[in-house]
Amino acid sequence: LTRRELLVLLGAGAAALTVPGCSVSPPLKSTRTAAIIDAEPWGGLAKSLTGEKAYAPRVEGEIPKGLRGTLYRNGPGLFDRGGRRKRSLLDGDGLVQMFRFGDGEVEYRVRFVRTDKFVDEERAGKFVWSTFSTQAPGGVLANVLPQRKIRSQAGITAVPRRGRVFAFDETGLPWELDADTL
Repeated sequence: LTRRELLVLLGAGAAALTVPGCSVSPPLKSTRTAAIIDAEPWGGLAKSLTGEKAYAPRVEGEIPKGLRGTLYRNGPGLFDRGGRRKRSLLDGDGLVQMFRFGDGEVEYRVRFVRTDKFVDEERAGKFVWSTFSTQAPGGVLANVLPQRKIRSQAGITAVPRRGRVFAFDETGLPWELDADTL
């Protein structure tokens, strides 16, 4: 790394801290958000799920005979908390969905992964931990001198293995879930 390259990197980092939308999550002013995370152009991907669910969904058509097993899907599911909104589609807390097929029926269940981050923020009623694109409350200084490291949201993938289910993220070890109740 040359001195010139180092200066360019430092300058780019400083610019990112001053550009609105890159450093601090502002209070929500309306239900509309910036285009990058607006629910409409992204097909509803940036909408927060407000509660966990378990039910037998109505099926249109027929479930193929012999289709048996469980499909687990994971992704971000909570973008809003305490009047603030996450900056990226990838910053939501992990939300695992389960589809269980058998005897021509399907069972559906969805539940947030109970990471330490999720539990802390649920208890506080606000964002406490930084994520990839959204710093914890604290202003520009929270970006320059971060006091807390990024915590796992377990929102990337869910993998069943030997009767157990694990929710993964890039920032830490996987979280084990109950294979039946999540």
